[in-house]
Amino acid sequence: MTDEIEVDRPVAVLPSRRWRSLLPICVAAASAGIAWLAGSAYLRGAEVRIARRYAEDHRTREVIVAARRLEAGTVVEAGMLARRTFPLRYLPKSAVSPHRLAELLGRELAQSLDAGDVLLPGALRGHGAPALAMELSPGERALTIAVDETNSHAGLLRPGDLVDLLFVSVQEAGPDRTARIQPLLQAVPVLATGKALRVPASAEAAEPRAGRDFATVTLRLGARDAERVALAERAGELLISLRAPVDRELTAHGPLVLGSLLATGSGVAASRVTDNVWYVDGWIGGRDGRLAPHRWRVAASTSGVVP
Repeated sequence: MTDEIEVDRPVAVLPSRRWRSLLPICVAAASAGIAWLAGSAYLRGAEVRIARRYAEDHRTREVIVAARRLEAGTVVEAGMLARRTFPLRYLPKSAVSPHRLAELLGRELAQSLDAGDVLLPGALRGHGAPALAMELSPGERALTIAVDETNSHAGLLRPGDLVDLLFVSVQEAGPDRTARIQPLLQAVPVLATGKALRVPASAEAAEPRAGRDFATVTLRLGARDAERVALAERAGELLISLRAPVDRELTAHGPLVLGSLLATGSGVAASRVTDNVWYVDGWIGGRDGRLAPHRWRVAASTSGVVP
């Protein structure tokens, strides 16, 4: 019987030991991958945010500008205007876009424009709702006064009407009290009634004679006349008298006092007032059994004012 000789065999490395040695390398690679992905995502997000902010800050819009110097009062024509592109952040919201060009033609400029100035609706007369100051010429003033149902002519007063301003004052002279009225200004243009600078054409067509509610009237005046009206409104009472649109003739009328209101050239009207009001007629009995007429004097005044 032959003895068997055992030969030593190499011992195999267990799998757990192999993975244990590779674990740090895998962790490092995974961390690097995650960091790369996170960094890439952050950079992409930052790029998007920067691009969006840049686009927002540099958005542009095409608007209409003056092609050359245009003076106030110029009637706008197509050759006077041009198109320009501006950053949106530097443009007024009301800047006129090219698609509204047809609305501008034939309008009158209320203010002067230099070449390249952006056209705004308020720079045009009769366009939209311009600022009140745009309606004034150099040297003019807008003055607003309070009105009631009477002074507003039952709400029928309109922007563009011509009115006369009458000043009424009351003077006290001892026991007598005299009212006085005199013209203050004539043919004054009405600039606005309430908040309306002009009456919309649609509203005027629908209600051509309908009164509207407003408590103030704004007048177009010279600088000195504005001061006179402001003083008169506080010193007495202002009455508004409406004129015809074509009547711009100034009339010379002096002040009128109450004493001369009913007087005529012969003084008949004044004597009738005195006879009928300042005396009381009556009858007195007891004289021989008969009634006798008698007149008692009640009061007398040299100012012509009935007490």
